[in-house]
Amino acid sequence: MCSGLDEGVRTVLVSGPAGIGKTRLAHEVTHELPNVRWVRGSVSATTVPLGAYAEFVRADPVDPVLRIGQLIAALSSPPSDSVVVIDDIQYLDPLSILVTRALAVSEAVRVVLTWRTGEALTPELAELLRVDGLPRVELAPLSRTAIDELARGVLGDDLTDRTGSEVQRLTEGNPLFLTALLADPVVAGRRLTGCARTLPPTLLDVIESRLTALPAGVRGVLDLVALGEPVPVAAITSLTSTAALERAEAADVVLVDDRRRQSQGCCADVRLTHPLYGEARLNTMPESQQRRLRAQLVDALGGIDAPDVQAKVKRAVLASRADPSPHSDQALVAGAVAAMGLAALPLAVELAALVGPGEYLATAQLTAAHAMTVLGDADGAQAMYARISVADLTAPQWESLLVLEAYTQLWTRNDAAGAARIVTRARAADAGTAALAAEGMLLTAAGRPVDALRVIEEFHASAPGSEQARITVGWAELTALSEVGRIADVEQRVRSSAALAESSALIAYWRLTLTFPHLRAQKLAGSPERVRQIWEAVQTQVPAQPGAVMGWLTGFAGVTASARGDLRAAGATLDAALAIFGEAGAGPEMWFGFALERAEVAAQTNDGALLNSLLERLSVGEHDGYGSMLPVWQAVAAWVDANDGALSAAIAQVLEAARVARTAGQSAYEVLCLQTAARFGSTEVAPRLAELAVELPDMPRARLAAVHAAALAAGDGAALVASSEEYEHYGLLLGAVDAAAQAATAYRAERRAGSAMTATDRMRVLADQTGANTPAMAAVIADDGLTDRQREIVRLAAIGLSNKEIAERLVVSVRTVEGHVYRASQILGAPVRGTQPPAAPRFTSP
Repeated sequence: MCSGLDEGVRTVLVSGPAGIGKTRLAHEVTHELPNVRWVRGSVSATTVPLGAYAEFVRADPVDPVLRIGQLIAALSSPPSDSVVVIDDIQYLDPLSILVTRALAVSEAVRVVLTWRTGEALTPELAELLRVDGLPRVELAPLSRTAIDELARGVLGDDLTDRTGSEVQRLTEGNPLFLTALLADPVVAGRRLTGCARTLPPTLLDVIESRLTALPAGVRGVLDLVALGEPVPVAAITSLTSTAALERAEAADVVLVDDRRRQSQGCCADVRLTHPLYGEARLNTMPESQQRRLRAQLVDALGGIDAPDVQAKVKRAVLASRADPSPHSDQALVAGAVAAMGLAALPLAVELAALVGPGEYLATAQLTAAHAMTVLGDADGAQAMYARISVADLTAPQWESLLVLEAYTQLWTRNDAAGAARIVTRARAADAGTAALAAEGMLLTAAGRPVDALRVIEEFHASAPGSEQARITVGWAELTALSEVGRIADVEQRVRSSAALAESSALIAYWRLTLTFPHLRAQKLAGSPERVRQIWEAVQTQVPAQPGAVMGWLTGFAGVTASARGDLRAAGATLDAALAIFGEAGAGPEMWFGFALERAEVAAQTNDGALLNSLLERLSVGEHDGYGSMLPVWQAVAAWVDANDGALSAAIAQVLEAARVARTAGQSAYEVLCLQTAARFGSTEVAPRLAELAVELPDMPRARLAAVHAAALAAGDGAALVASSEEYEHYGLLLGAVDAAAQAATAYRAERRAGSAMTATDRMRVLADQTGANTPAMAAVIADDGLTDRQREIVRLAAIGLSNKEIAERLVVSVRTVEGHVYRASQILGAPVRGTQPPAAPRFTSP
């Protein structure tokens, strides 16, 4: 182990049965190393999220995602020779295992894990043990020679061969079993030299026998620590005595650990010297005694000012399994809120549900409703809403309740009408700011950003007190501002909403909800570098974790890749995100935006089968919360016709999407749609894009698209090359590749073969970078002598459409189609609907 850690091994696992010496070996290996930090699992810590890591968890921020990220960063921070020993990983809660796995795969810190074998594995622990390349040291039992040597040191000549064989059979060479058996020479001599059947059958029996013989005061200390390890010294001494604690230390069953006092400035803790001591006492302690002692601990811990959230959760967990006390409900409510701050939402619901009638009930129910809403449990949340007595709520709590109800209806129920009814009820009840917050959310979701911003302005002027209302408005305002193209204001709103999310555990979960519109806003603006910065900040702050959160994080990576034009990476990453959402059983409120993003990618790679599949999925999973993205959806759907060669129909569709966006005041979406029309070859969008470029100075995309469209309308190859270069300078590679393709086509029309070849080479380089395969690129490699309209009709005929169907799709007369079919057949020298009709050209990178 020593040589491995010295030679660059980052993580090692020490495994073996209880008492084999795993912890001692870890001590021996690391005790002379600098910068060693110990994390100790325990039976009681398994019920507290991040319980084993309590001394390293900062009290701020309240956002659980940031808290976990900062914990990982703190333990893996310089110096580079740091070592983290994580003892008894079988006692870690799921969140602690998540942190442990992040450390185990980190290159920034060396990690020693100890694991007791022979016990059932949780799924989380099994995943940790499957970390690739994890070196493992399996400790072997003591040999017969070593057993005899240790026994002879106690028994001398009384050790016979028969006794040595029996000891080996019984202890199986377990060092702790053997030393516990030999701890009292008189007892050991009587047992080992007498009848074999008097020997205790298990290690736990030996330990129980030893602990039972301890003085009552020492056992009292031991029992309290077994139930709540670690327990502050002040709590132990208030329930027992300083003398009893000192005697327990002298008996080597507990130790006083002052690391938390040094790191956090709070009281030192009392811990067990071996986890088996706690297991032995709990194994023999009646349940009634356990409940009584837990109630005592709840009261004692309530008098200690502990800064960490784990202390609040632990006190609540103790209260949940204790006899009722005057402080039980207060402990349960505080613990439920703290559990949300540790990303333990089911535990928050469980603790809040135990609060009885009285002053804490309404707060507990509202906390449970918060947790259920985040969990997507609409039925549970609505049942909780119905049980809450409004008369017992403060004004801000009442506003939060109304906003949560509207949120559940819109996002989890996909019922905008139901959410609107709650807004009406809130207005009737004179809950003004709640009604404004919910209305702002609904208007934004419906694609009415101008109206939403008007309502939001009124909300801000009303001095709202509800944090839930304010964070909901934060999402709505961020989304609405991005759609109208006020990108500078988007950044200001992100900062204020992030600060709000950091102030309360109840609303911190909306941080990730804010990230998606933030990324989309900067992608719409045409700022891929800013998108990358946003994603890197999230990546630094938020650790990888299973479930829907991992789906969001993976989806964010896909949006970032799409923004920089890396369609291959974007497609693979978004596919992974959608698969994660599927495995997590997430509804469309989680995956819809990422599926639309994936459809955009499929459209620009000419993956028709996947694009149609995604459009069908989006149609089936259509969600009221994403109604504002209708123009994007329409623009993406237009690529089906475009990639089939029906460019005039595609242009008509995307211009209709631009009209819808303009009518709704969604100027940023209008820019995107008009730019798409230009990429399809429309020469009529330049004037409107020029106007938008002036109106939207915060959007580089608007100006770049205006320049592109003007060059296209003029048929100016040189200007299109310049447009391509400027697109590339800003990182908008997909616009760059189409502008280069259109430059090549323009140069050919001018009969400038050399310039056309140079533009084509540029197109090919950009296509290789992006993985794009667009209609503009296909036109460059088409060498069939047909006009654009003739080629469009031939391709539609090639996929089996009749003249009447082609006429309907292109909005022309059947006679016009017939004329083009005839002339195309003359040019091609073969019937358009021959046995091998010409297929649409498809660009392939050399």
